[in-house]
Amino acid sequence: MKKSSYLLQIVMIFSIIGTSHFTFANNTDQIEQNSSLKDPRVPTRYLPIEKLYQSGSVGFSFVDRKSVKLHPYNPLIRTYSRITNYSPALSQDKEGSEEGFSYHSIVVQEYVNCHNFEYAKGITQFYENNFGEGQLENSTHEINRLISTESGTKERRNLQVICALPLND
Repeated sequence: MKKSSYLLQIVMIFSIIGTSHFTFANNTDQIEQNSSLKDPRVPTRYLPIEKLYQSGSVGFSFVDRKSVKLHPYNPLIRTYSRITNYSPALSQDKEGSEEGFSYHSIVVQEYVNCHNFEYAKGITQFYENNFGEGQLENSTHEINRLISTESGTKERRNLQVICALPLND
């Protein structure tokens, strides 16, 4: 009888410790996750479209409403900037250098064909602060090939939202 009561007490102690640790971890994660969503520019200028998980960081992807424009040479294609904020910062190795860099924000210039629901990525820029602010850490240029999306996918839903946004000329 004594063994079962000791066993019950040990199980209760571990469950209490585990619950308090789980609650504490969730509270700190929620504080970090909501930091970029609490920016006052989010509802007016930046449209949140996606939540990402990468290498232990949580990322929120936004469309800059002021950057949605027609392509200068092709009126069927829209261009816009997609901004992804990560918390905590991510690190990456720099090509041609022994040292790397850390960044909180990625700004990608993207192209969308709204008639065929195709998209392409352009210049990718890595910044030290959220929303593409602060020092530019690195920049890369992707090959601009339009990729078609399938019905019901996350990419197609994002393109539908982007194509519904008004143009800023």
